[in-house]
Amino acid sequence: DNRTWSGPSGAVITADSKFSFSSDRYNLTVSGVDNNDTGNYTFTAANSVGQDSVTISLTIQVTAPTVTAVQSSVVALKESTVILQVTVSGASPDVPNISDNRTWSGPSGAVITADSKFSFSSDRYNLTVSGVDNNDTGNYTFTAANSVGQDSVTISLTIQVTAPTVTAVQSSVVALKESTVILQVTVSGASPDVPNISDNRTWSG
Repeated sequence: DNRTWSGPSGAVITADSKFSFSSDRYNLTVSGVDNNDTGNYTFTAANSVGQDSVTISLTIQVTAPTVTAVQSSVVALKESTVILQVTVSGASPDVPNISDNRTWSGPSGAVITADSKFSFSSDRYNLTVSGVDNNDTGNYTFTAANSVGQDSVTISLTIQVTAPTVTAVQSSVVALKESTVILQVTVSGASPDVPNISDNRTWSG
């Protein structure tokens, strides 16, 4: 009485760390199921007068993704590089032949593509923004979708505003009578470069 199990590839299964059998071989145990284990399993029983077979299909359950922001709001210094991060739970990224769409959209609502400004991690869960400037501020939305559902999360990016620091190029200037002189200062601080921030610049004599 010959009893065998064959896997998705058609090859006869032997006992190992992945597969084990009951003593009568009527039960096949598959441990640590992963994508490579999906497919049809066939049990065949044969004796001197004939044989019969039955096939059992093994699939992995697909769930809709759930997206969470690592930080819902990120504050960056002007011209710095920041990383916007999300985590995604759900089986879809690990299931073959399941369309898993992962996109980032920017403040304008347009889907972001990789370029000198934006780059992604291999799983697209991290969006890197290089040389942050005023045009980069706003809401960034990550969306993960598969055949059974989708989820999104939004992360706000703002530029840190600091008080201005004023320095005189020369603290004392000596001029000839009736000549023309230029009194110069330098100003550091993000506020002059940030929209909607009142930055008042005056000279008094």
